[in-house]
This record gives sequence, structure tokens and C-alpha cells, in this order.
Amino acid sequence: MESDLAETLLQAPEYLQAAINHFIKEHDEEPKPFIWKADSDDIIATIGRGHRMLEQTTSARRIALDL
Repeated sequence: MESDLAETLLQAPEYLQAAINHFIKEHDEEPKPFIWKADSDDIIATIGRGHRMLEQTTSARRIALDL
């Protein structure tokens, strides 16, 4: 299913939505509500750290490729 979903990402959005719906129908027989346990400020800080790490990694890769 994961490879199907990856292929669907390259197609029209309606195909992606259909794949997601199919996955949920097949794998979620006893759904439970999602409950946020983290503070919103913690989530935003984590996303910020992720962006900074990605930028550092991308910058380092660009420098290495220029050599």
C-alpha cells in the first residue's frame, strides 16, 4: 500500500484522496479520536528545529557538491 500511495502522490489529488480513504477503510477497524498531548508551542519549536536542521544539511550538501 505504501508504494501505491507514493505513486499516487504524483497523480491528481483526487487519486491521493481515494488512496487515503481506502487505506483508512482497510486498516482502521476500531478508530479512536486523536488527542493532542503536546503543547502547541512545543510543536512549533520542534518544527523550527527541523527546518533549521534541514537547511544546514541542504547547505552542507551544496557546499560538498561544489568542491
